[in-house]
Amino acid sequence: MLALIYLALAIYVGDLLSRRFYRFVSVAHRAIATVITGLLISSWFTYLAGLLSARARQPLLRGNALFFTAEIPAVGSNEQQRFFAQSRRNTHNVSEQRIG
Repeated sequence: MLALIYLALAIYVGDLLSRRFYRFVSVAHRAIATVITGLLISSWFTYLAGLLSARARQPLLRGNALFFTAEIPAVGSNEQQRFFAQSRRNTHNVSEQRIG
């Protein structure tokens, strides 16, 4: 179960990063780029964090824990930004309707 959460989080992070730097042709192209980017970034992060804690008894467990603690706030802040951006757009639309 934890592996599925890790995979979903990695794919979501890949989507955040690939949407930021690349314009997609189709939905299939976006899905493949998202999975590849997410798995690459998450595995790099996990193994480099494991390397930093190489003297620990289980360094990859610490790497996974660092990945979760680093990415969950990033996902939360992205969702907050998306929510506030949407509410700002709705506010502007309402004010334009009142004026016009």
